[in-house]
Amino acid sequence: MGNQTRGYRNILKETIRTLERIDVDYMIVGGIAVDYYGLPCPTIDLDILVKLEKHNIRQAVKEFRKSGFKLNEKEIRLVLEIGNRFVMIRPPSLYRVDIWLSKTRFDRFSLQRRRQGKIGGKKTWLISPEDLVLSKLRKGREQDLEDALGILLRQKGRLDQRYLSHKAKVLGVQKILTKVRGRKP
Repeated sequence: MGNQTRGYRNILKETIRTLERIDVDYMIVGGIAVDYYGLPCPTIDLDILVKLEKHNIRQAVKEFRKSGFKLNEKEIRLVLEIGNRFVMIRPPSLYRVDIWLSKTRFDRFSLQRRRQGKIGGKKTWLISPEDLVLSKLRKGREQDLEDALGILLRQKGRLDQRYLSHKAKVLGVQKILTKVRGRKP
């Protein structure tokens, strides 16, 4: 195992440990979740959606700093008010952790449907494959559509197609889902 892989796994494990100490709901989204459910997706960041509230920001900052992460409490409070993401780094690593705040109904619903999995030997919470497909369809960039296709192919027969179709209609991405389903790998 190379230093980069080891460094990435260390960041992942420490981030998960810290989130568990803070006792907030979280789930891995983004490239690592795509790797888990779909086709390999190179990534240099760790995307995590968290349910962070005003009352637990101070504890979160304290715990992440104890774990060696660099972050700014004022930035987090501002993001909680007007944004949806803040970034943490843990020197000397090259990897960054993007913390996405649960702000939308879809985010909250996805957190309720999250699944437990194992990444790098560590149990963790991940977005469900159906919700990951839907989030990729909502973004709609070409790479996101390729990621969605990879998940649909690799998880064939294991996805809740009824939920996926219904939620795609609710989210206004039904036509995109149909188009992606019709693509050839």
